[in-house]
Amino acid sequence: MGRGRLWPARSAAGKAAVKLRLDAPAVTRKAQQLERSGLVSRSRDTADARVTRLQLTTAGRRTISRFLAARRKWLASLLAGWPEPEQAEFARLLRQFTSDIQRQMGELDD
Repeated sequence: MGRGRLWPARSAAGKAAVKLRLDAPAVTRKAQQLERSGLVSRSRDTADARVTRLQLTTAGRRTISRFLAARRKWLASLLAGWPEPEQAEFARLLRQFTSDIQRQMGELDD
């Protein structure tokens, strides 16, 4: 998965369930809701017809982009009153925290 990506561009629903530590039926129900909303499309894997692949639609990508932009604006407003050195230290600590979480999640997958 690339940096800054929430999920690979195309992903198997079963893999999503495992990665998110959810029941496969819960992922299927959510995928159906997202598909009805026009945010994802589902298709059968060409190599294994038992596998359903999920892909963000254009509307889904736009929705995520709008959400991320709103979140960035909100966070910037929260930090606006912080001195620059404290903002930089917070950013450093947050990167470290995120890295530790990603490493821990990777270890759980092994």
